[in-house]
Amino acid sequence: MTDGTNFFVQTLITRVANDCSSARARIRVSTNMRNVKHASDVHANPMVRALPQVRQELRSVHDAAEKRMDALLDQQLQKMAACATGDEIRAEHARLLRNDWCFLRGDFSRIYHRADREYLRLLHRAEQLPAPAAPLEDQEPAPDDDEDSAPAP
Repeated sequence: MTDGTNFFVQTLITRVANDCSSARARIRVSTNMRNVKHASDVHANPMVRALPQVRQELRSVHDAAEKRMDALLDQQLQKMAACATGDEIRAEHARLLRNDWCFLRGDFSRIYHRADREYLRLLHRAEQLPAPAAPLEDQEPAPDDDEDSAPAP
């Protein structure tokens, strides 16, 4: 290769490395799955895409995005586990599926399947628990048998 060609290829490699570094920084600060998905979308020039160092950079971006998606999913599943009834869990699942989990399909399908399994597990657990008894404050007290006794203040 000539010096001009080497310089051009090296410039493309440097550009990809900088883009990947910027993407990893954006992934670290992302607060939702949509931002993670968009931040992880880094494209390399086809001329350098097959080079080992470029593939390693692109793989590191994907690994960082997958790690962040896992962390966000854990937070969402904890929030879903705090729901008391099956209806609340279904409502939370519908919201998450519409707003966040749709970005897991495709590149993060393993995480999507984990999210779906955990949802079904939480829903099954919530529906298997017996319905909570009515609180004692809502029940009327039993009538007194003694006519001389006054109710407690």
